[in-house]
Amino acid sequence: MNGAPKYRNAWKEKSVPRVLVSTNLRKGPLMWRGLLPLTVVLVFGPLSPLVSVGQPPEPKDIPELKVLERWAGKWQSDITQKKSVWFPNGETGKATADMGWVLGGRYLQGKAKAVESSYQGTWLITYDLAHKAYRQWYFDSMGGASELSGKWDETNQTMTWTGQDKVLGFTSKGYHKFLGPDEHEWTSVITDKDGQVLMDQYGKSKRVK
Repeated sequence: MNGAPKYRNAWKEKSVPRVLVSTNLRKGPLMWRGLLPLTVVLVFGPLSPLVSVGQPPEPKDIPELKVLERWAGKWQSDITQKKSVWFPNGETGKATADMGWVLGGRYLQGKAKAVESSYQGTWLITYDLAHKAYRQWYFDSMGGASELSGKWDETNQTMTWTGQDKVLGFTSKGYHKFLGPDEHEWTSVITDKDGQVLMDQYGKSKRVK
C-alpha cells in the first residue's frame, strides 16, 4: 500500500487526529475521510453555475447554512483507530479544533491540530446550491487534500459524508451525529475496491466553553 507506512508513523507521532479529517490517497493515506483530489478554479477559470445564472442569495437566506452553525466554536476530540489494514493494532489520539464563518458567512472554516505533535489541518464546509448538497474540502500540513459530499438528516441530527476515488477504487463513508448541542460523535470507514476495510475511525468531540 503506497504511502501507508508514512501514515502509520505519523499517527504514532500523534500527528493524525482531528475533528474533521481527510486523505490524500494519491500520496498514500495521510488522513481520514476525503477522496478525489480537489481542483481549484481561480478567478481566471470557468465560471461556476451560480455565477453564470446570476447573483446567489445572501447567506442569511440559505436555510441549509444554518445547519452548519452547530459546528461553530472550539472543540476537543478523542479519536480511536479501530483495527484495520492500515492500523493492524489500532491507535488512539487527541485533537483540538476551532471553527468559524468566513467569506461573508458562506463557508464554515475549521482549523485543527493534534495535541501531541505539530500536525495541523484546515477545511471549508458549505451548502452548494448548484449541487444541492453539503460540500467539504480539507487541506493539511502533510500535503493532504480531499473533497466530500454531505447530506443532513434533521430528525437524527446527523450529517452523512461520502467520497470516492474511481482511479484507486477507494470509497469513504462516515457521519457526524450530534448527541446534544455541545457534543457529537463521528466515524470514517475507508474500503478498497474489494470491500476490504483499510481504515475504521471513530471520534467523539466536546465543545470547549
